[in-house]
Amino acid sequence: KKKRKRGKRGNMNIGEWKEKLKQNWECKYDELKQFKEKHGNEAMLPHGVLRNWLGYQKLDYRNMIAGKRSQMTLLKVQRFAALGVRIEESKRIVTYSWKKRKQQLQEYRTTHGHLKIPLSHELLGNYIHMQRWGYTQFMEGKSKCNGINDARIKILTDMGFQWNLEKRKGPQDRTKFKSWSERFQDLLEFRRTYGHTRVPYEYQPDLM
Repeated sequence: KKKRKRGKRGNMNIGEWKEKLKQNWECKYDELKQFKEKHGNEAMLPHGVLRNWLGYQKLDYRNMIAGKRSQMTLLKVQRFAALGVRIEESKRIVTYSWKKRKQQLQEYRTTHGHLKIPLSHELLGNYIHMQRWGYTQFMEGKSKCNGINDARIKILTDMGFQWNLEKRKGPQDRTKFKSWSERFQDLLEFRRTYGHTRVPYEYQPDLM
């Protein structure tokens, strides 16, 4: 008789297999955490196992939101959020030239009178974050990051760009804010009502 081929579980029972999956997930999460601590942004992940794993987590998240079979859990989503990693659907990344970015910053300053741009800003938030990270690397004598050089540093500084964020003054009243779980439930309710999670910026029920 031919021996039946065993699946990936081998001789493990279901409990042991689930524990193995959990350990693998924790291992990849720790790798991602270390990468974030070192590089500051998961978007810089090189092509490979870790990048593929993160892509699968995003797919698993979409399946969870759609009510399909998924290994994603609320706890995992919270842990990604605590790490500063967005696993929800995002818009296609558009690359702008240095000249175009400079123009966008000038337009923002003209409109608002300053360049204290919040990281939540849809167009410039991630860009200024990466500029500050690149500036830190450059000042530490490391290779050029994100096109940072002396000339561009001077241009942005003259425009009023803040390289170092100011610390917030005074404690914040945390009772005014909803918990993460409450926000997540609001998002699910929005999806049930409108059929998607593309919440507009001006949406009033405070999902943003």
